[in-house]
Amino acid sequence: MRIEDLISTYSYAGDIISAITCFVLLVLIRQALFFTTENDFRQVSKAIRIVMVGALANIAFALVVTYMPSFTTFVFLTRDVYHSCLLWALFLFTIYMTKLVGFPANKFNTLRDIMGIIVNIGVIADILSPITKIGFYKNDGLWYDSTYVKPFTVTYIICMVFIAYLLLGYRKRLIKQLRITFIIVELVVAAVMIVENTMDSNTFTTSTFLIPIIAVLILVHSKPFDLITGSMDKNALASFIKHANKRERNVDYVILEIRLGDMRELPLGLGRILYTTWQTYFKNAMLFNYEKGIYVMAIRRHGASDAAKARLYSLVQEELPIYYRDYMLDYKILALHDVDFVKNLDQLKDIMTYALGRMDYNTSRIATEDEIERYSKMEYIVEQLQDIAEKSDLNDSRVKVYCQPVKNMHTGVFDTAEALMRIEIPKYGMIYPDVFIKIAEQKKIIHFLSRIIVNKTCKALRQLLDDGYKIERMSINFSLDELRDSNFCSNIIDIIHENNVPEERIAIELTEGQSDSDYEIIHDRISALKKYGIKFYLDDFGTGYSNFERVMKLGMDVVKIDRSMLIYSLGDKRAWYIMKHFAGAFKELGYEILFEGVESEELEDLCVDCDADYLQGYKFSKPIPVEELWKYLER
Repeated sequence: MRIEDLISTYSYAGDIISAITCFVLLVLIRQALFFTTENDFRQVSKAIRIVMVGALANIAFALVVTYMPSFTTFVFLTRDVYHSCLLWALFLFTIYMTKLVGFPANKFNTLRDIMGIIVNIGVIADILSPITKIGFYKNDGLWYDSTYVKPFTVTYIICMVFIAYLLLGYRKRLIKQLRITFIIVELVVAAVMIVENTMDSNTFTTSTFLIPIIAVLILVHSKPFDLITGSMDKNALASFIKHANKRERNVDYVILEIRLGDMRELPLGLGRILYTTWQTYFKNAMLFNYEKGIYVMAIRRHGASDAAKARLYSLVQEELPIYYRDYMLDYKILALHDVDFVKNLDQLKDIMTYALGRMDYNTSRIATEDEIERYSKMEYIVEQLQDIAEKSDLNDSRVKVYCQPVKNMHTGVFDTAEALMRIEIPKYGMIYPDVFIKIAEQKKIIHFLSRIIVNKTCKALRQLLDDGYKIERMSINFSLDELRDSNFCSNIIDIIHENNVPEERIAIELTEGQSDSDYEIIHDRISALKKYGIKFYLDDFGTGYSNFERVMKLGMDVVKIDRSMLIYSLGDKRAWYIMKHFAGAFKELGYEILFEGVESEELEDLCVDCDADYLQGYKFSKPIPVEELWKYLER
């Protein structure tokens, strides 16, 4: 064909519109999706930039053909840039779709490399077309452009077939609405490409690469602003925090909790006031709707810290409370200044839960430096606990076993002990259970910590037995949450066997729960483990929901009378009488009785009067490292 035939069916309009659309999309991303990082969103924005370059390259190709047809090198160069950009953009989109459908992680890198090789081979083959005479080339003064058998088209077909495989082969991993929409979009663009190739035109070719990207932005990453408050959603907040940390930017936070009750959203007037306030009060603020009634204002701080804190004080103490009082809604306002340790949304959530839970409604304040330090410490502890769980080392040196010797009142010697958990971390030293147990339970890692304690307790017990010390058993505390794990029993038994410790030397302490479901779980686990000879203690009797019927049905071996009941009995004869008869009833039923919290001779005498089997408390020993337990034992 003649050179002018190359663009005889081409219209600039298609690529001009595509380039403008790409530019507008990039502006929208900058304004509304700039902090989006999930599902490798950066690949999508990069693909848009590449498509825009491709559109401009195709326009340049048409201009060169029209006005500089003798410059053959420029003709090939602009065409090669055009095709290369479209193929690279398609590669990025293909990899994005691979992650979106949940392609197996262990195979992802291999697949990415294979697809990268295929696309790059296609690009190189397209560039070499003038030499290989396959695709777009010039020969004897005439131009040739294959309709279907050319590197660009073949590579395009391979990528589209793979995308179809992802959408169909992994259909159960993708939401139905997304899957159907993507299939329709891909069928439409494929049809356009077929028509374009048949007509030897590429007017709308660029747009076929752009349409799927637009579908992704709308279906997956659309985070529209709330039209009343101008706020974005929780996911946007998570992305903002990650982005701020990556850029090492200082951020202050203002958390507003409004008790909306039966209202589904903020009153219109209050929402407008909130929008006006955050828009005008701070130049670098963004507002996020964390959940119903909770808003988080993130303020990117520039300049002196003291000046920023002064503005925060004015906003929190003077400006915002007035508006909320006008609308007769209960509120809490908390400002967090200098909280650079917040690295993700989970950490901010922990701080919000901790801080707002300790505030009264209709109060506003800025967190003090001491509070910020406590929050920082809490987050550091969370990081350490998560790191312990992730490393899955049953000998992790940060988890310490302490124990408290227990005196046998029949023999007068210490022959049992209770194992107690401690955490020792680099920055803050020793951390006690009242600080980290609830955190570990909330983060669902308490059972792994308990497995470490079981392992280390068994090792210590094995050493004591090998050294000839007389010790009947050691008891270990477990959370009720752990018992819900179907692997609970096997985990415990496996560790005991690995350390070659007789099962009857281990006891498990449980605190009875309130619900019937807890009772059923406890009963099943106890029944399974008692077959191995493991003893069970009912901990903290007298403080919770304990009753005789459940205690008897559970099949406990030892009942621990809580210290609070013992202390109360010290000054109240009626309480002492009830406690004594409780203990007597348990004894009659065959249970052993252990009193904990014995701190004085007077308390010990009370326990003796109640015919105690075991005593435990500071009168005999404070909790000590398990390595020192031998000092209390007989050989």
